[in-house]
Amino acid sequence: MAFLTYDGKLATYGGQLLYFDQGPVQLTIAYVATQFVFKWKAPAGSFLTFHNGNGTTSTVEGGDAASKTHTTDYSGAGTFNFWITGDVTDLTYVFVANQAFASGDISRYGELINLDTLFLIGGNYYGNINSLSKLLVLKLLVLASNQGIYGDLSKLYTASSLTLLNLINTRVTFENIVTFTGTISIRLEDCNWSSTDVDNAIASFKTLTLSKVILGGIESDGNAFRSVASDANLQILLTNGNSIQVNEENHIGTLGTQINTGPNAISDPNGSEADAITGWIHTGLGSPNVFESQGLIVKEGSYAFHTDANAVPTTNARINASFVVGSGLIFRFLYWVRHIEIGNDWRVKIEGVTINVISKNIIEYKKVIYYLTSTDVSLDVEIVEATADNDGGIYLDDLDIREVTFP
Repeated sequence: MAFLTYDGKLATYGGQLLYFDQGPVQLTIAYVATQFVFKWKAPAGSFLTFHNGNGTTSTVEGGDAASKTHTTDYSGAGTFNFWITGDVTDLTYVFVANQAFASGDISRYGELINLDTLFLIGGNYYGNINSLSKLLVLKLLVLASNQGIYGDLSKLYTASSLTLLNLINTRVTFENIVTFTGTISIRLEDCNWSSTDVDNAIASFKTLTLSKVILGGIESDGNAFRSVASDANLQILLTNGNSIQVNEENHIGTLGTQINTGPNAISDPNGSEADAITGWIHTGLGSPNVFESQGLIVKEGSYAFHTDANAVPTTNARINASFVVGSGLIFRFLYWVRHIEIGNDWRVKIEGVTINVISKNIIEYKKVIYYLTSTDVSLDVEIVEATADNDGGIYLDDLDIREVTFP
């Protein structure tokens, strides 16, 4: 629902806010100084009319795979309705990112039956996602809002072409066990799920192949632990070549011997921990930047790694190590990580896949558990700045890497 405005102000009648119905894509723009940008695609021969809410409109023909950009033309601060008419159901691509002044209800986006890409990031979006189950050709879905988006995510199994499913800071649930197929990169962060939601998701994703699934860890520590009832489904998920990050209290299968033997500051504190950085190399962290073993801020044992790239911000400052393993085996990674509180984000990458983004808001150690199937004879771990030319740093402790076997 979008509210009517008049002369840049919300319109009322009898003390009630008035709203309008102009199709499935309706947004409210709180304009101050930055124009709203809406990126889209539609087939050639399809014509969309963009209504800025200030009396101006523009009609544009789609260009098949060519991305189009509509930019509003507001001249003074105010709150404006934005909507689209014409061949709006021909939209194949919608991308709106990092515009906190935009808000709107997504409950009717299921009417956009030709949509294969939907990105709504960094605004105040809200509404029920259940209608998105009608988007049978949907491939890429990223929704990031402020807990305003809700509904049953399990209904989206009907989108059999999905390759990317990221929902961040929402209130969606996972109410049923269904069957997802194919290969999908999945990141479900800050959903505040119950153990039932987590277990249902594992059971529904177990039929995927070669997929990366994030259900827990730093970004999703609001999600509950999976229960032991999910053990069998988690085993199937892993034996199908998928990887998963999940919150848990009890591991599955039998853990093998420690792979991270160091000896260094993040080795087993009950075995090979040492005041050293043995086995790890760094780039861009030479003096006056820092990569060291230290004993002041630790989680387990006496030492932990510390990186700091704030003195001389360097392109892709990082630390990395490679561990010799067997191919086609299942491994569990467990580690503790936090930010140094100064500077920008860092990332933890395993086998080239970003597992965690460590922001400066993470000022206490967080535990991460990640399972994967090795594809060659080495496992590569990298902790790196989140952008090409960044700063900041992290503390890393107690990296535990073990093979998992099943009866």
